[in-house]
Amino acid sequence: MHHAAVLEERLSAGAKFETLLDDLLEMQDGFTFQSTSVKLLSVLDSPDKVFRVFTWNIPLDSGRYEFKGRILMRSPYRIMKLKDVSQNIQKPESKTLKNGEWFGATYYQISGPIERKGKTYTLLGWNGHNAYSNKKLIETLQINEKGEFLMGVPALFDGKRYQCRRIFEYAENVNMSLKFQEKGRRIIFDHLAPPQPAMEGVYAFYGPDFTYDAYRLKKGKWVFEKDVDARNEGDNKGHLPKAPERGLSAPAKKKQ
Repeated sequence: MHHAAVLEERLSAGAKFETLLDDLLEMQDGFTFQSTSVKLLSVLDSPDKVFRVFTWNIPLDSGRYEFKGRILMRSPYRIMKLKDVSQNIQKPESKTLKNGEWFGATYYQISGPIERKGKTYTLLGWNGHNAYSNKKLIETLQINEKGEFLMGVPALFDGKRYQCRRIFEYAENVNMSLKFQEKGRRIIFDHLAPPQPAMEGVYAFYGPDFTYDAYRLKKGKWVFEKDVDARNEGDNKGHLPKAPERGLSAPAKKKQ
């Protein structure tokens, strides 16, 4: 899907892969499938083994990506196809999505559940925004009392307001670290800033400024903490979070 030089070939390969995956899931083999042979497919199991998330992407000539996804529920066995609506969402950090609508991303970590009017899970993902910048996001996913999936529930608190998801945008040629620590009870991430004040708000120039912020899980919500020590608490070796593997979290972009 990623290596063909011609867009039509990438799209054709992507369509064939999608059909093969759907056929596999329809045969109820989705929970036994091993993804190690498909490097650009991310497969994450919820920590409680209730569901499995499949996400992948296809690079476009514009520098953007077409994102695809499926959620597979274990009991009763059912499949939900995800539809990327990220290009059409107004104020995405405050928008709850349902019926398979989704802010497209390739996910690389998951934690949860936390109890918040239903089971709420937290996913970390990557979105190749365009040729000039990337995005990473903290996404919340809830299974409500009716068994419905909601993408983006207000579980992130910045001290003033609740957010459904948190989106970070940064320059295409830099890396941003975003990952769970302390067995999923803290999300640690690079603080992003422009190289000079005149570029404030021009996210294609943003990058890490060598400080870190975090969200800590407190009483069923993620509470923002500014300017934190990025070392894993209790780890006197001082290891800083590593960037996720390229290919799942941040595929190399096609050169323009």
